[in-house]
Amino acid sequence: MSEPAVFVVIRDQQRRYFYDRWANVFLYRNLIWGPDDLDEWLETEEAYDEWDGEVCGVAVIDHDRRQLVWDGDPDELNVPRVVNVLHELMQTSWRGYEVQIAARGATDVAIVAGVHGGDVGLIEEADPIADRAETVREAAGIYDHDGDDDLDDVEGDEFDEDTPRAWVTLINEEGVVRHRHLNEISQDLLKGKKDAFHQLIALNSGDVPAEAVVTEGIWFDFGRKEIGYWGCLSGRSAYAQLRRGWSGWKVDWADGGYSDQCQVSGPSGIPMSDAEALASLTPQILSTKRIDLESVMGMLGGQVKKVAVRATGCVTVVLCIPVLLFGLIAGKMQAALITILIVVVAVALVFKLIERKFKRKFNESPIGLHAKGKDDEGLRAPVAGPLDPAERRDRLERLLAAAGMPALSEIEKHIDSDDAMKELL
Repeated sequence: MSEPAVFVVIRDQQRRYFYDRWANVFLYRNLIWGPDDLDEWLETEEAYDEWDGEVCGVAVIDHDRRQLVWDGDPDELNVPRVVNVLHELMQTSWRGYEVQIAARGATDVAIVAGVHGGDVGLIEEADPIADRAETVREAAGIYDHDGDDDLDDVEGDEFDEDTPRAWVTLINEEGVVRHRHLNEISQDLLKGKKDAFHQLIALNSGDVPAEAVVTEGIWFDFGRKEIGYWGCLSGRSAYAQLRRGWSGWKVDWADGGYSDQCQVSGPSGIPMSDAEALASLTPQILSTKRIDLESVMGMLGGQVKKVAVRATGCVTVVLCIPVLLFGLIAGKMQAALITILIVVVAVALVFKLIERKFKRKFNESPIGLHAKGKDDEGLRAPVAGPLDPAERRDRLERLLAAAGMPALSEIEKHIDSDDAMKELL
């Protein structure tokens, strides 16, 4: 029912553990201000002497080695370009420290923290790619139980222009380039299984996607026997498997990522600017609101209410149209308008009555009571860094300038004003 995070602070070879029940939601907004602000925020509550209980996110701050390693997995960090700009900002605010996003998640942070992952509720994967789709067909949204075993001209999941995806480029011996889109790079492709390519070729061709939606990319040059792969830091595990599975091929990690794959495949693509990448992070960084169950349920309730209002409006119109037509035909418009007014008022009263009963039932439920419980929040501020909105903006503006990034005025041009998440922030 929460998103707990633990902050492991190592100083003078002593480890202390600070907990926050909701900090894993946008964990980076607490880390981005640097070590001093983070320490000040953490120290407002008591530290523990050991790791106690399961957590979703972890940050290890080793002041002795001047190192920060953290593990968090919000959706906006699935795009490598976004991860890169965040990393640059954090390298600037943590100047003098080595900043790492844990490539192997729980395994890395447990090693740095000096604890065993299995003993503290962290999940250590024996196979780092085990959670990926096993086959290309599965990665394309095609399953055997669909009853389509024919590999000719099959269709997988449809990708809207904003849908995240993995980008696969195939270059045959004659230099012909073809593109495919998958939900992720599958295990059989990483392990070099021949049938994976038959399944890839059978999929519908795709265009070069925009960088803003690419979570990872890979290309196979059959003439040169070369493979290029890139993704977020967590993709390093997939890269290690790729090198093992494709012995005899030249397998490289593409440092240039999207631009490298565009260069190999020919077209220029649609690269993502720094301002666009930062636009997906800035509202969360500037927010000082505690993201807890109450705020989440409030956002969901607001969305549900909007849908209910629209639906009620449609029902009201449907009820009133026959009355209006009757008034026009019978020449009794005054009576028809009065009837419509009565219908509108009655529908509004019924809607408010249902809304009131729903709120009361929710507040009396275990979820509602938990959402409103404040006893376990402690005295810590909701987030690290400045709490005054103007000061927080000014600090971020200065950090952006120090990192050579675009100004807030440029970034905010790319922020989606219709994003439902804004209600949460």
